[in-house]
Amino acid sequence: MRNEVTMTTNEQRPSLPMGEAIHFGWEIFKKETGFLLGVQIAALFAEGVVALGSSWMEEVGGFHEWAMSLAYFVVTMIIQSGAIKIALKYRDREKVEFANLFDSFNILPVFMVCSVITAIAVGFGTLCLVIPGIVLAVKFWFSGFAVVDEKRGPIDAIRRSYHLTNGYGLELFLFGMLLFGINLLGLLCLGIGVFVSLPVSYLATAHIYRFLATRSPKSPPASAAS
Repeated sequence: MRNEVTMTTNEQRPSLPMGEAIHFGWEIFKKETGFLLGVQIAALFAEGVVALGSSWMEEVGGFHEWAMSLAYFVVTMIIQSGAIKIALKYRDREKVEFANLFDSFNILPVFMVCSVITAIAVGFGTLCLVIPGIVLAVKFWFSGFAVVDEKRGPIDAIRRSYHLTNGYGLELFLFGMLLFGINLLGLLCLGIGVFVSLPVSYLATAHIYRFLATRSPKSPPASAAS
């Protein structure tokens, strides 16, 4: 009887809408090309300024070099959380503004901690014969989305991502490979293609996240980001 219930549940579970997600990302990019290119240029400029400062500080070394490395990490986290925020707003058909790229400062510490924890876990898993790292990367894929979207704490966001991906591991891995291929093609187009492939990837991932989130019970955050 238990096996019959499991089989019925699996049969009723909808497939991951990978094609629909890529189509969504492409359509939004076509409509918002100027805005999305401007966001990427601003992000590159911000990262470039900090990276340039880091290179200048290499000769000094010590505290200054560490400070610039930390600054680069913080700027990267701001941009990543902002990109997620923008992608989710497009997915939810909300008004998107340039300021959304930098308006996640209230959750930045939580987002940073969550990113560090998942990076360490995936890195450690990769050292353990690679496959565990891939599994963890899939399971923790939406941790950052849970922080930005649901204002969850780092551990709670990781737990939320783990539950969201239940039953979709293989499909999410294939989706990840699809995004990897799209961005690889972007790199092969003299690198310019990533200005198209990267926003399409973020938008497509936001579409998948929302698909999973609407099908998974949403418990109150155990430790909400303030």
